[in-house]
Amino acid sequence: MKNYFIFIFFLFFSSSLYPLQVAGVRYSSRPEKTRIVLDLDSYPFYRVEKNASSLQIYLPGYEGKPRTLFINNQLVKKLTLKPEEISTSLTIELAKANYTYRVFPLTNPYRLVIDLSYRQSRKSLQRIVIDPGHGGKDPGAIGWGGLKEKNVTLKIALYLRDYLKRDGFTVFLTRDKDVFVPLRKRVQFSNSHQADLFVSIHCNASLSRYATGFETYYLDEALDPLSRAVARVENSVVNLEDKVEKRKLTILEDLDFLEYRKESIMLARLIQAKLDRYLPTPNRGHKSALFYVLKGIDSPGVLVETGFISSPYEARLFRKNSYLKQIARGIEGGIVNFRKEFEASEGFTRKFSSHRNF
Repeated sequence: MKNYFIFIFFLFFSSSLYPLQVAGVRYSSRPEKTRIVLDLDSYPFYRVEKNASSLQIYLPGYEGKPRTLFINNQLVKKLTLKPEEISTSLTIELAKANYTYRVFPLTNPYRLVIDLSYRQSRKSLQRIVIDPGHGGKDPGAIGWGGLKEKNVTLKIALYLRDYLKRDGFTVFLTRDKDVFVPLRKRVQFSNSHQADLFVSIHCNASLSRYATGFETYYLDEALDPLSRAVARVENSVVNLEDKVEKRKLTILEDLDFLEYRKESIMLARLIQAKLDRYLPTPNRGHKSALFYVLKGIDSPGVLVETGFISSPYEARLFRKNSYLKQIARGIEGGIVNFRKEFEASEGFTRKFSSHRNF
């Protein structure tokens, strides 16, 4: 307790000499969710107070200009940023009392993110967005014999769409032909179509011609060097995007990859299990990595690396439509099993309640 008071004293004393700044406040909104972002000049220390009709965030030692934003959506009425004697407060006036929230800091640049949502569950699992990786000016990995990843992923996606439609799903593709779609546009496409699941399809590549096998990723910090390497390769497409899109991806960013982590892990595991029954290549497991295309997706989402296009053996398999159909069957089977788990649990509850206080 003594150390706590020393810390608070030091914080207030130092902030009086070097006042911290709230540079701005902004928000984004979509059905059932509002995200508020405070742009700061240092790592935030904050306190949260929840009331039935409002949420208040206190930032000791911070200065900022008073500001009021009227949102007036189904969840939030308005935001009020108010500088006080030794702190700045953000008051969020809410339209409904049955809300949940999550507050978390981010760095590079410094931000404090507040997510608000209705307290409710998904009761159906119907809408699937399939994302064929790469396309257009972005060929993806170039495999053995000049085979292009963008063509393989599109074929798998088209087969998968047909299979899922027969299962009664409503299916959308981020692209259905050879065109370039920026990573951020893929995220926006999925959210605007209110997807219940997002599945991005890719082919892996390695400097070794002997690397083979399939793996499925969910969004989280990579736990091993190989996963980080795969993410770097897939994220390198950002170099083909314009400056505006690059900037959007760096602040994405206002990132919440824990929201659907449990469900995404389950989906990755079930897809791997089904692919293992359909494919003759090694099962490399389900793993985590920070893929741009999964950031900001408002649903469980995974990225499937269907095999190594750099392997002469797998490249030959990728040239066979029958093999691409087997891959699509495996992914389909994982999604169908995920739906069974979903229905058995009567829907997965959206969780925004966890937060950190300093």
